[in-house]
Amino acid sequence: MQYRRATTDDIGSLIALQNSCHITNVSRTEKSDGFLNTVLPAELLRTVINGEHAVFVAETVPVLQINEEQPHSGQTHAGQTLSGDTKSESVTKIVAMAVCASWGFWSFSESLNRIAEQLVQVPYNKGPLTQSNSYFWGPVCVSKACRGQGVFEGLFAFSLNAMQPHYPFVYTYVHTDNLRSYVAHTEKADFVFTQHIAINGQMFCEMVRETTT
Repeated sequence: MQYRRATTDDIGSLIALQNSCHITNVSRTEKSDGFLNTVLPAELLRTVINGEHAVFVAETVPVLQINEEQPHSGQTHAGQTLSGDTKSESVTKIVAMAVCASWGFWSFSESLNRIAEQLVQVPYNKGPLTQSNSYFWGPVCVSKACRGQGVFEGLFAFSLNAMQPHYPFVYTYVHTDNLRSYVAHTEKADFVFTQHIAINGQMFCEMVRETTT
């Protein structure tokens, strides 16, 4: 698995990945394995990629395969049929993504604007949060086939290393029904639960952590 910043060439793959994980496309039995509440459309992905370089992805590493070539009739040398090895390289595939944008980017969202204005009230004992000293982690999603394989941890660590020079804190929240995501954030990414918050009539678990490791 390899991690990198997303480019605008990735937008189609990012939308497809988000849609596959969105709650509207997850069955009731699959809901316990995690789901996405928000899908960022192409125009917003383009803005945050070009403006802040704040989208990070995990993608499969190309695998070089060596296959024995079957003998071809008519291709002979000194009475012997020629054979050899052919090489084929698998295509990389984006299997996880995370947006790590500034609060300024989220100004289009009424609910996130409201959260941004109340950051200083977040009950976190390692320092008051502000719009300038923290960023919002999300949306985040990992393809179903790659869950439980350390991809979430790897993607978070890579993004944290990139964002740490600019922000001392990272803020996020997950739906109270999304137990898998809550466990991943608190046990694998060391987020600290602060309080329950209501957004558009639904309950979420608010979490914060420092960007230093």
